[in-house]
This record gives sequence, C-alpha cells and structure tokens, in this order.
Amino acid sequence: MTIPRLELCACLLSKLTRKVVSALKMQIESVQLWSDSTIALAWINTPPNQLKTFVGNRVSQIQQLFKDFQWKHISSDVNPADVLSRGQDVKELAANDWWWKGPDLQNMAV
Repeated sequence: MTIPRLELCACLLSKLTRKVVSALKMQIESVQLWSDSTIALAWINTPPNQLKTFVGNRVSQIQQLFKDFQWKHISSDVNPADVLSRGQDVKELAANDWWWKGPDLQNMAV
C-alpha cells in the first residue's frame, strides 16, 4: 500500500472524533481535522466517483462522516502526530508542548 493511501486510511480513523463529539453532549460549533498529507486532503475534496475504487470508497466514507467538519493542512514539521515517529523518547514526549497543546496555529499560515 502506498503512503498516500495509508494517510487516507488515517483520516478515516478520525471517525473517533465523531464519537467523542457525540459523547461530550455539548454544543460544538466547529471541528477542525488536520492532516499533513496534501494528497489525502485533495482526495477528500474530490467526488468519490472520480477516484479509483479503494480511494473512492474511503473518500465517500470520510465525506459522509465528516460533512460538518473542516479538513485543514498542517505542515509535517509542526505536526504533533509525527512526534513519536521521529524517535522521541518518553521523557522528551512528556516535556513536548506540541504533543499536549498542539502547535501555535496563530503564527502559522494554514
């Protein structure tokens, strides 16, 4: 499987977000989901019938699950989800503000 397809599958795993929002029993005005994969984001914004079967099926699910959510791009170098894959150990992770609070999006061009 290619990296872009794996990234798309990771976007589909975000369906946990829908369960969390539902379980909170609060009025949530907006939800933003982030990916560092420009290819996956482009697929998500494409009609599923224009894509190959594997990608189209997942895009269709993503579009149905997250129709009220916004997908945005985050640069790989500030993506907190990539911290562990870069070899940070437990002590470094515990002290990593990105992991606990996310990057400073106010100073990013998104």
